[in-house]
Amino acid sequence: MYIRSIKLRDWKAYESATFEFPAPGNRKNVVLIGGENGFGKTTLFEALALGLFGRDGLPLVLRAGVAGDEQKLSQNFRSFIERALFSGALPAGRSSCSIELKFFDGNDEPIEIVRKWHFNDAGRLKQGDYGEELRILEGTGRRPVNPPRSEADPEAWFRDWISRKFLPTSLASFFLFDGESASIYAERDMGAQVRAGIAGLLGLNWLEQLAKDLRAYAAQKRSQLPREASTEAISQLDSMISAMEAELEQAGSKLQEIEAELRGSELERDSLTRELTANHGGGTRAQFEELAKDKADFERQYASAEDRLRTIAEMDLPLALAGQPLRQRVEIRLEQERKREQWEAATSQRQERTSQVDALLGEQLAEVAPPLTVDQEHAVRLAVQHALERLWFPPPADVADSFRHPHARGPLLQRVLDRLANAQAVSTETGLSRVPCG
Repeated sequence: MYIRSIKLRDWKAYESATFEFPAPGNRKNVVLIGGENGFGKTTLFEALALGLFGRDGLPLVLRAGVAGDEQKLSQNFRSFIERALFSGALPAGRSSCSIELKFFDGNDEPIEIVRKWHFNDAGRLKQGDYGEELRILEGTGRRPVNPPRSEADPEAWFRDWISRKFLPTSLASFFLFDGESASIYAERDMGAQVRAGIAGLLGLNWLEQLAKDLRAYAAQKRSQLPREASTEAISQLDSMISAMEAELEQAGSKLQEIEAELRGSELERDSLTRELTANHGGGTRAQFEELAKDKADFERQYASAEDRLRTIAEMDLPLALAGQPLRQRVEIRLEQERKREQWEAATSQRQERTSQVDALLGEQLAEVAPPLTVDQEHAVRLAVQHALERLWFPPPADVADSFRHPHARGPLLQRVLDRLANAQAVSTETGLSRVPCG
C-alpha cells in the first residue's frame, strides 16, 4: 500500500492544492517533504491523519490539544476542524472543506478516501456526525465502499474497515507523526504506548472491550431479574440462553457460507471489471497515470482560463461595454494627438534653421528707413517665423488642435491603444459590439 496523491480544498491555508507522489521502486521507496517553517508541512501531515482516520486521527495532531475523555475529544475535534476552514471560503460562498487521499494497494488497485466537512453561515460545523461526509471508492471502477444496510453503527464499521485495510488507530502513532513530535516522543516515557501497540498487534484491545461489554450485558440482565426470582426461573432463563446460543451458532455457520459465496462473487465481479476496462480504453497503471497527467493539465488550463477571464472582467470588459462608436472616436482622437506630438517633436528642429533666417533678417531690418520701432521689429520677426514654420513644417491635415489626453504620451499612448484593441476583441468574441452605446 502506498499513497499516490493528496488533494485539499479550502483546508487551512490551501484554497485548492494537489500533491502528487511517485510510485515506490526497488531503490526509491521513501518520499521526503521539505520546506521552511510555516510553509505547510504540518498542515499536510494533519490532512493525511484526519483524512485517513477522521476524528480518531485527532490524537496524532499535536496542535489539536490533549483529550482526556470522549467529550473532550469531540470538543477538540470540532474546534480544530472549524479553525481549519480556509478563511476565504465563506465570503466566496463555499461552506465546506475536503481532503481527498488516493492510495494504491499491493495489486495496484486504487483506493480513494474523501472526507468533507460542512459548515453553517457562521463557520460552525453542522450538527450530526460532526458535519462530516465520508466516501470510499475502491478499484478501477471506483466502486463505493459502504456498510450493509442492516449495520447499526456505520461509523464503527468504517473504522474497522480502515483498520483492516490500512492501519489500526491504536498503532497509528508508531507510524504517523510529524517532525515536531519526534523530539517529544524521544523525551517521553513510551512504555504505555508500546504496551498499547503490542496489545493492538495481538488483538488484546478487542478482547478487553469484548470482556467489558459482556460484563456490562450480564450486569444489565441481572438488574432486570426480580429479587424474588426462583431457581426454576433462572433455569428457564439458562435454557433460553442455551437455545439462543445454538441459534446463534447456526446463524454464524450460515453467515460463513454467505461470506464465502460473497467473496467468490466479488472476485468474479473484479475479474469482469478488469476485463471490461481492458477492452474499453485501458486500465493499466501507465494509462491511469497518463489520465492523471491529462487531468492535471486540464486543471492548469482551467485555472489559466479563470485568470484570463478575471483580467478581462477587471480591465477589458468595462471598455468593451462602452460601445464600439465611443471607442472608435477615442482611438481617432488619440491617433490625432500622436501625430501632433510627432509634429511638435519635428518642429523642434526649426530653431537652428529659423535662427539663421532671423540673423539675416536683423541685418536687413537695420537698413529699413525710416527705422522700425522695437514693437514693429518684433512683430515682423514673429510673422516671418510663423511663415517659415508653415512653409517648412506644415501641420498634418488630421493633426489634433490640442492635447485632450496629456497623460497619454509616448509609450503610454501605445499601451492605451492596445487596451482599446483588446476591448474590441472582447466585444467581437462575446457579441458585446452589437450592444448599443449610450
